[in-house]
Amino acid sequence: MPRKSFGMSWKTVTRNTVVVTLNGEAKAVIQDIREFEKTQDSLAMLKMLAQSRKNLEEGRVRPARESFRDLKKMAGEFHKR
Repeated sequence: MPRKSFGMSWKTVTRNTVVVTLNGEAKAVIQDIREFEKTQDSLAMLKMLAQSRKNLEEGRVRPARESFRDLKKMAGEFHKR
């Protein structure tokens, strides 16, 4: 049941999220910091997946063996310093 105060109301959507409404229209979301961080992590992962798909579609790929070979070479050079 929404609570009302000063023409605004709020409703708990989940245990850690509250939606603030004004005249029945959502105006703000208050979220637990852990939930916010999870959301941000999910968005970052989705961005990486979208970039990976774009790279694949545009042909910017190379064989995994080649990539791992280069990484091993770079790691060896790093350890020599």
